[in-house]
Amino acid sequence: MFRARLFQHNRASVSVRPPPAAARGAAGLAAEGLRAMGSLSAEEQELLLLLAAMADTAGDEVAATTALVALAAALEERERDLTRGAIDLDTLSPARCVERFRVDAAGIRRMAAALRLPETISEPQRRCVVRRDEAMCILLRRLCYPARWADLEAEFGRSSAFLCTVFLHMVELIDERYAADMRLNPAALAPRLRSYADAIAAKGAPLDVCFGFVDGTAWQVCRPSWLQREVYSGHKRYHCLKFQAVQLPDGIIADLSGPWAGRRHDQFMLVASELEQRLSSAVFDGYVLYGDEGYTYSEHIAVPFRTAYMTEERRAFNDGMAAVRVSVEWGFMRVKQLFAYLAFVPSQRIYSSPVAKLYRVAVLLTNMITCMNGASQASDYFHCAPPSLDDYMAWFPARRHDA
Repeated sequence: MFRARLFQHNRASVSVRPPPAAARGAAGLAAEGLRAMGSLSAEEQELLLLLAAMADTAGDEVAATTALVALAAALEERERDLTRGAIDLDTLSPARCVERFRVDAAGIRRMAAALRLPETISEPQRRCVVRRDEAMCILLRRLCYPARWADLEAEFGRSSAFLCTVFLHMVELIDERYAADMRLNPAALAPRLRSYADAIAAKGAPLDVCFGFVDGTAWQVCRPSWLQREVYSGHKRYHCLKFQAVQLPDGIIADLSGPWAGRRHDQFMLVASELEQRLSSAVFDGYVLYGDEGYTYSEHIAVPFRTAYMTEERRAFNDGMAAVRVSVEWGFMRVKQLFAYLAFVPSQRIYSSPVAKLYRVAVLLTNMITCMNGASQASDYFHCAPPSLDDYMAWFPARRHDA
């Protein structure tokens, strides 16, 4: 990126003419010597000769020679960084891996295998071919913390264009196969519903048939150039996209729907997501999800009592359920903690980035990390262990597994 910007800047600010066959003076000799090194691209060589010719014209050969040598050293160092090869997980310490990718090397390989990614991932439009472990590293590294692609070039030994292409391809691939299909799976949840309800009741919840919590979240985005009112939330006072999630006491977000415009209400998302239709399965008979005041009471959705009809018993019920319902906010917070890139608002541009897909993929990866770690804040609070990674991935339809 440094070379490209430098070259483009000079080409744009200087009227470029083909350099002379042999630039005269000390600066010209220095440029010819650097050109003979063979490590610079044709564009960089042209830039060096152009600077040499300009220095000869200006007459300051000593300064020009010094500048050329410094430029060549910087470019040569950059070349060494970009040609040293792909990242090697085996050379990174576990602590360093967790710092960069949120999981260690073994965890990265487990996640790639659980997602059933092919050993070699190719992006046909840009002809980028990369091993799946490296592709997972690029995806996780980009999501875990805001960083410019230029800053990641030396870390991965790849160009910015390559890294960006692989990252976007991975987001599209994982979202299409898994993240876009994060829905309640009755068959997978059937043997766990009773343990979920018991875990919630054990923390003092007066409702002993509640197996999870439903809530909406507003994910802040950069103010768009068009349709600003659509994505503006008057309640939150910022532009956002909204998602609806079902949080289980084991720390897993089992159902994720969205995105919707920031101006939409929780009840609108509940109807549009068709969550109640999924809850109509016989597996969920006798069980409910608990939501806040933004929802309307129904057969499978329980809500707090309204203040207009409040009694001491009802107030105690509301207080007891509110104490455990807060766990759904822990799930949203965990996604933001693990993948802080999504909380960097200037990068969340809905017309130039797949913001909704990024969030869905981040939620899926968060669930996978929770399964591998065997714990989260919610699971520790409710003393309810999450499923294994293989069991969790089995929740998704088999058609999504095909590579």
